[in-house]
Amino acid sequence: MLELSPVFQLLKRMELQLRDWACGTGLLNRELPDRDQSFIDVLDAQWECEGELIPLDPSVLNSRELLVYRHGLFLVHTLHDLKLTPSISLQIAASLPNNSYLNNAFRNSFFFQEEEETLFVRRQRLKSVGGFSLLLLHCLSHIRFNDMSSDSSPVFQRLFFKVLQGCLGELYQARLTSSGQEHSWSVLQDQETPSEVLKRSLSDSHAASLLCRSQTPSRGLLSEDEVGELQRKHRDQSAHPS
Repeated sequence: MLELSPVFQLLKRMELQLRDWACGTGLLNRELPDRDQSFIDVLDAQWECEGELIPLDPSVLNSRELLVYRHGLFLVHTLHDLKLTPSISLQIAASLPNNSYLNNAFRNSFFFQEEEETLFVRRQRLKSVGGFSLLLLHCLSHIRFNDMSSDSSPVFQRLFFKVLQGCLGELYQARLTSSGQEHSWSVLQDQETPSEVLKRSLSDSHAASLLCRSQTPSRGLLSEDEVGELQRKHRDQSAHPS
């Protein structure tokens, strides 16, 4: 009966007018109730979970998709070897079931099957190796956190940054290895003496033996006694020609 009273209706109209006035002057944001909504990836916002999990066999992927998928397997295994993330299986899916990952930035791109410890990622993500890699690191951090829906949790964020740090460290090591010793020399020569760089970079047994030989006088140079002996023989041969 209170809602039907004239006084209540008058107060309600006054509240609406005051709210419109506050919004018009900028004192109140009309979208204020939505401020708590979490960030969602730009690509992820274009999709919706289809409601059914349909795994894909890797044999149906094209060559580029297969390379990106194998790179994902490498990341999963590497991060597990570093003891940063748990051991899981990675599969690609044509469609995904509905989930409760409301505050996850990639909520429409993956599904984690806890019983089987299997992470399913939608096929469209294979178009970008960078985006696919970031999605995997994000998901693996959530799996380690044992909560797939809270991107704002300090515990999750700490795990995520730790996984990122480990992945970037491995990327540096791979880059350093592939670039070879010449690249290492060019980067470090301004910080160390040439002998220090050489001793540190030539670490295998063959390289060590080369270094040892380079620091040992060559037998190709004759001693003073040997030179004197040769000169004496030469004088004898000149004095008694055959």
